[in-house]
Amino acid sequence: MKNTLRNLLLASAGTLAFAAHANAEWTGSAGYSHFSLDAGPSDIDLGVLYATIGWRLELGDGLVLLPEARAGFGINDDSVGAGSNRVDIEVDSIFGGLTRLQYEFTGGAYVYAAPSYTRIALSASGPGTGSVSGNSWEFGLGAGVGYMFNPQLGGEFSYENIDGEDVFNFGLRYNFGR
Repeated sequence: MKNTLRNLLLASAGTLAFAAHANAEWTGSAGYSHFSLDAGPSDIDLGVLYATIGWRLELGDGLVLLPEARAGFGINDDSVGAGSNRVDIEVDSIFGGLTRLQYEFTGGAYVYAAPSYTRIALSASGPGTGSVSGNSWEFGLGAGVGYMFNPQLGGEFSYENIDGEDVFNFGLRYNFGR
């Protein structure tokens, strides 16, 4: 775990150094993530509001690299079980990083793929059981599509698989300085 975090920090520092010499600009997004967690006979559906901040590195020929930090908090919880055995589950927070490799078509459309490393903090509570919470860092891989309405503002949709769990993201993207 320590080696993975150290390598992630070193890669980020190298990217920052590259950004200082490349044609880079700040970018950010905000949106909603729908987590669908497999809980045996039923799924647990959770909702998260998130924001990202990062920078665009123009690589040429329509390719763009976007290293980003992501943070969010839960807004929709779910329950499992029946009757007095019902347990409420919610996302307390998410935090992590991702690096998008994006291809931009002429006309504003784009597609991207993005590996991620995310800390997800969950809590569960039920009658007579109190509350428990935990968190873990997980690797993920996602892909998405987007469309820029103008040089600054766009909308996007993506699918991400984080440690075998399905995550659907809907958001708005803003490019600063364009």
